[in-house]
Amino acid sequence: MDDFSLELVKDFLIESYDLLDAYEKSLLVLEKNPSDDKAINEIFRAAHTIKGGAGTVGFNEIMELTHNIEDVLDLVRKKKLQLKTDDVSLLLQCRDELEKMLNARVRNETYTNAIIEEIKERLRIMKEVSIPPAKKEEVKREEVEEKSIEKTLVKEAEIQREIKHSKVTGLLITPEDIVVRTKITDYEISLIADLMSKGRNIYVIKYRLNEKYEMKDVSAFQIYALLNDVSEILKIYPSIEDLEKTFYPEVLFMINTDKGEDYIKDKTELKEMILSMSILKLNADLMREIENEMRRKSMEDFLVKEKKTEKEEEVFEEKGLEELEEKKEEKKIEVKEEQSLKQKEATEAEMQKRSMATLRVESWKVDELLNLLGELVISKASFQQISADFENISEGIKSSLIEFINGVRRLNLSEDEETSKVKNEVLQDTLLKLFDTIEEYSETLQKF
Repeated sequence: MDDFSLELVKDFLIESYDLLDAYEKSLLVLEKNPSDDKAINEIFRAAHTIKGGAGTVGFNEIMELTHNIEDVLDLVRKKKLQLKTDDVSLLLQCRDELEKMLNARVRNETYTNAIIEEIKERLRIMKEVSIPPAKKEEVKREEVEEKSIEKTLVKEAEIQREIKHSKVTGLLITPEDIVVRTKITDYEISLIADLMSKGRNIYVIKYRLNEKYEMKDVSAFQIYALLNDVSEILKIYPSIEDLEKTFYPEVLFMINTDKGEDYIKDKTELKEMILSMSILKLNADLMREIENEMRRKSMEDFLVKEKKTEKEEEVFEEKGLEELEEKKEEKKIEVKEEQSLKQKEATEAEMQKRSMATLRVESWKVDELLNLLGELVISKASFQQISADFENISEGIKSSLIEFINGVRRLNLSEDEETSKVKNEVLQDTLLKLFDTIEEYSETLQKF
């Protein structure tokens, strides 16, 4: 059993246990009130769902018992059968047996017990009791007629099958179906040929599904699970991924098995779910037909592609290189405009971002900054005053030195005593003035 089938079985078992719990709760309600419609519908729904799931995963013993339960409850729903206390007890016993069947399947076993046949017989008797005596003969007559019609239909189907198998073009499944739908490759053709040479049976099966079936969305997966138990599935159309998304009324399988055609048909022909089915066993002649169809399809695709290419070349020649160049220029302009627009938008965004920027500073830091700025202004004024004082002092020293030098020059012109005396006095007076100026300069410097 592959991963997909295992997952399907796992989901079925989990859901079935939940449904059995709901089944039991509704039965407890029926014990107190056997005519409770809501409880009856809940039990019917649980049995019906378990039956469908069991059929999907191939658990026939569970499917058969739930089918009998479903038939009885359907009569109760239609007011054709009134449940009694013993009937409710029987349904509760059915629930217990179903749980044992599920537990056995969890262990990968099949539960069998003689009591199950007794339960089925009691359920059958309940169904018969629901039919009025006057109608029993009519029911038997209808059953005989149905069997007769069924035999006729089976015989006609066999005749039709022989006709279909006698000529490839009369098949419901054609080589074109196989090539187009399965997209079979040369490698797969050689693989199938190798399997056939080893005595394996390769079937292509097409199913027409019932769109009115309550569980139609899982019909294809039910068939997949049943086929996977008795064969290797080589191809499926539509794919599993597509089937998970939507419902397809027709599904096609290609399988590799050692089973016969009748066995495969009996295994998968579920009447409620499938409207019709067609089985084609591949042989050497059909394989040649398929290969020919593959070559024909390949040539057809090639010609279509070539025709398309020629048409594109004609269009290209008609329009000429000039139009092509124009398109290139237009494309360049569009690219430049787009780049310019992007750059402009980026610039505007940056400007907007900057304009919206906010600097958050604590107030005491702002006060301190203002104080420092005030001190800086005061210091600047002080330095300007010092500079002005230095200029004044330097001018005084300069003028005193010039006066001193001129006095010395004048004294040197005379050498008599009287002149020498005056010379000394003038020199002394000039030096005193120089010293006063220097002292004033020193006092000024000390202020700073």
